[in-house]
Amino acid sequence: MKKKDFSDFYQKNWPLIVKLLKVDKTHCIHHGFYEKGIHSHIKSVLNMNDFVGRLLKLDSKNNKINQVLDAGCGIGGTIIHLAKKYPKINFFGITIVPTHVEIARNLAKENQVENNSNFFLKDFTKTSFSSNQFTVPSGSAGKYFLFAQLAFTTATDFDFLGLKIFKNGSQLNDGSPTANFNQSATQIEWIETLAEGDYVDIRIYHNRGSSIDIYSGRTWFGGYLLTT
Repeated sequence: MKKKDFSDFYQKNWPLIVKLLKVDKTHCIHHGFYEKGIHSHIKSVLNMNDFVGRLLKLDSKNNKINQVLDAGCGIGGTIIHLAKKYPKINFFGITIVPTHVEIARNLAKENQVENNSNFFLKDFTKTSFSSNQFTVPSGSAGKYFLFAQLAFTTATDFDFLGLKIFKNGSQLNDGSPTANFNQSATQIEWIETLAEGDYVDIRIYHNRGSSIDIYSGRTWFGGYLLTT
């Protein structure tokens, strides 16, 4: 089904969808998770939202997740539910239905979570989100060989570019200007000890009188677990 077909489907059938799934009560376009003691659709949907939080261990004292993406967010019900419970985490929702983005943003304002919830009109198979982040999977702490290949299509004065590496938001290196960058592709690699949930990202800055982030492209970024 094409994007336009999806949008048309929701527009034509929205009153029926709202009625069948009680969207006006849950703000969600999905079925629920029934557990012991949960007998209504509304409670099961809210329980499903909570179950997502439990899967991500957002309640854990050792939680290091600060960003969550809902790819196919509908009108934002799950994000808004979690954003209210976890105000220190930034939630992002994407959908290919324009009216859903508008509804989700309005609901975020009504529920006073617009500061930590964001909604965009995007195809989850072709997002423009940066791929410059590597996150340690659950149960996979250890020493990692990390690597990335970057391409810069807009930069010209490469002697003034500086690479900054961040771990959980804290900078690991000094970001000094590096002359090793080139326009076609620059590969970097290093070894880092990472705990479960740790994330690493890389950023390129122009160091001639400014700290403007200018990275404009990336080929890949990832890592291999060396030891446990």
